[in-house]
Amino acid sequence: MGIEPRRIFPFGYFVPRRSSVTTEERVRDGTGLLRVVFIGSISTRKGIDTLVETCGILAAQNAQVTVDAYGPGDLSLLEGSPRNFAYRGRIPFGQAQDVLANYDVMVLLSRHDGWAVVVNEALLSGRPVVCSAAVGASRLVREHEAGIVVPSMDPKRTADALQMLATDLSEFHRLQAGARRAAEAIRPERAAETVLRVIQASEPEAIGG
Repeated sequence: MGIEPRRIFPFGYFVPRRSSVTTEERVRDGTGLLRVVFIGSISTRKGIDTLVETCGILAAQNAQVTVDAYGPGDLSLLEGSPRNFAYRGRIPFGQAQDVLANYDVMVLLSRHDGWAVVVNEALLSGRPVVCSAAVGASRLVREHEAGIVVPSMDPKRTADALQMLATDLSEFHRLQAGARRAAEAIRPERAAETVLRVIQASEPEAIGG
């Protein structure tokens, strides 16, 4: 559009942490199941078909991974799902963080997604994220080492990532710590501080004159 780069300030989505939710980790001893959750519309855009394929691969490997899915959409896409996948219905608005607290990892395999605020909510809950590179918020996952970014529509790579998190407890805890760090970086208060710094910028040309 011809706008000079110095006048553009990238800005993501910011949602508050629910006061009832802490970032404390669920206890895992390396022998139990890795509990994974998907929250989003049941659609190919959100990669639900890729997730079902991923679960099929994990089931064939007898991996200690289960996946629960929440959200509205086309439930016919879930027909023939393997035994390690379960649809759990819808979540009341604003309660995603409460649900996330019951899981170890959040997964989102969108084919395209401008941001995906559910990634913020997972990080605010202290949960690592496995998401596709097509998710805008994958930048948070990479920068804070708060999970694993996989190619879009790649069930094999996704299955490998989840299997690794199920079996490598030290790596799981490292990414969990990254999620907790990210939670502090994406608080709405930080967003307000950023806006204030832009407004108070001393050089007029930095904010457009």
